[in-house]
Amino acid sequence: MKKIIPSLPSGMRDFTPQQVYERDYILNIIKENFQKYGFEPIETPAIEKLSILTEKYGDEGDKLIYKIINSGDFLKNTDIEDFNDKNKLLKKISEKALRYDLTVPLARYIAMNQDKHPFPFKRYQIQNVWRADRPQKGRFREFCQCDVDIIGTNSILSEVELITMATEILNQLKIKNFKIKINHRKLLKAFSEYINQKDKATLLSITLDKVDKIGLDNVLAELKKNNISDNQINKLKEVLQYKGTNEEILLFLKNKFQNINYALEGLEDIQKLLTYLKFSGVNLNYIKVDPTIARGLAYYTGTVFEIIVENSNIGSIGGGGRYDEMASVFGLKNSYGIGFAFGLDRIWSILKNENLIPRKQTNSTQILITLFDEENMPLLLKLSKEIRKLDINTELYPAPIQIKKQLSYANKRNIPFIVILGKDEITKNKFILKNMKNGEQHFIPIDRIENILNFTSKSKISSY
Repeated sequence: MKKIIPSLPSGMRDFTPQQVYERDYILNIIKENFQKYGFEPIETPAIEKLSILTEKYGDEGDKLIYKIINSGDFLKNTDIEDFNDKNKLLKKISEKALRYDLTVPLARYIAMNQDKHPFPFKRYQIQNVWRADRPQKGRFREFCQCDVDIIGTNSILSEVELITMATEILNQLKIKNFKIKINHRKLLKAFSEYINQKDKATLLSITLDKVDKIGLDNVLAELKKNNISDNQINKLKEVLQYKGTNEEILLFLKNKFQNINYALEGLEDIQKLLTYLKFSGVNLNYIKVDPTIARGLAYYTGTVFEIIVENSNIGSIGGGGRYDEMASVFGLKNSYGIGFAFGLDRIWSILKNENLIPRKQTNSTQILITLFDEENMPLLLKLSKEIRKLDINTELYPAPIQIKKQLSYANKRNIPFIVILGKDEITKNKFILKNMKNGEQHFIPIDRIENILNFTSKSKISSY
């Protein structure tokens, strides 16, 4: 057999046991808070029909969907002319794709299961997604999203609840200097009318969303290349460069957009949101009105928000918004929806950089039972079963090798206790429990296994 050099595709990763423990620490806090606010879990397949995913994320998003070639003879329905039209060819050779996010699959799920759930339906979903993006710091081709959504109500209390919950999660994770930037898609749409470029509303939204990534000057230069005049760019620049408190920014935008009714509606929504957040106990120092936030994805219709950590170059750690029309594409009535997602990888990176993840031993085994002789295996198997009944994680070493090597294995695995049961111990109807940290040994009768608990309390051997 030909030798293969092991490697991973670009943008994909393995995780060591220690890394999985660290990520689970974050996930447990997120999940506990999701449940505390009444959200229920669902899961959807990694693979969706390509028709379900496309035309939901905008042209740029659709390019990043991982398409799956049909199984078998995937070219059987094609002819030579199809190879001159990539879109026509794609429809014939690919019917499925890896999910790009968790929101579109949620809309599909709700449309198929709407008779099984009361509305509003509050769900959370923690699963991997895939994007054919260029890998870079904090950005991978496979990553975990922690999604939470409310379907079936257009009440602004949904926005309040999600943002309140997000601040509680970030505070519990001890992340400092975070900001939740808030905008409204009606304000983004208003920019195009404000500079008399209504037909370029989508272009403006996509480009303005890059301010945090490439800077305002580069954004304006990009707009200039798309035939936005100097006068129009100067009008945009005046609005985008304005600094002030949330109240001052809202008043400034109200004056600029006073003749655009839908923009005033968006500003009123943001003002209500700030008011209710204050009543719900959110520290408004965490909240910043930012008219450049667009969230990129085409399905958003109302409030949008993005969570960043100041003085960090890792990008947003979460975001979301209201999408009141997307689910109707799948025939769902009363399709109001809002949600947000945390990016696990970016939160993990920040916590590691700040040393905010509590230490934990790198394995879950608490006792290793050593093996001297295969003849003793039945007794040791029974012993391991009885110890596990005490809710103690227990391993039985699989081979009767030198005790020195078994002890070395326990040390390398950071296993805190070992059990020794040789011929002498069997004769005395006792086994030895040895503390690997301080060397203490205790003789415990085989018929009194529960005595182990006197020496292996949870506080001595456990976790976070």
